[in-house]
Amino acid sequence: NSATLAVNLIGCFAWMFGGGGVTNFGLAIIWLLMFTPCSYVCWFRPIYKAFKSDSSFNFMQFFFVFMAQVGISIIQCIGIPGWGVCGWLATISFFSYNIFIALIMLIPTIMFTAVASLSCIALTRV
Repeated sequence: NSATLAVNLIGCFAWMFGGGGVTNFGLAIIWLLMFTPCSYVCWFRPIYKAFKSDSSFNFMQFFFVFMAQVGISIIQCIGIPGWGVCGWLATISFFSYNIFIALIMLIPTIMFTAVASLSCIALTRV
């Protein structure tokens, strides 16, 4: 997920130079800086503690946070313009302005789609 957010930062940087606005790039920085350490603190540590101590509270905390992450991944995959993510709506709408930059934006869009779908699969399998 952190790699996807880093690639999203590059995609939003290209989007900014293509005329997409500075807001998306600024929010992409916030997404990267906020969710990279939060993924460790909010779901990696609870699942580690849950397996280590066989704690149902830590399992519950992990699944609650992981479901929230799946919801956020789906929102990122959709890509509402102005939210700092290169999702499907933002990328498809930018193809009419600049095809090259839209192709750059397509890379994090596909990565967000993969993260959202694989997270949903992982959540339903467990």
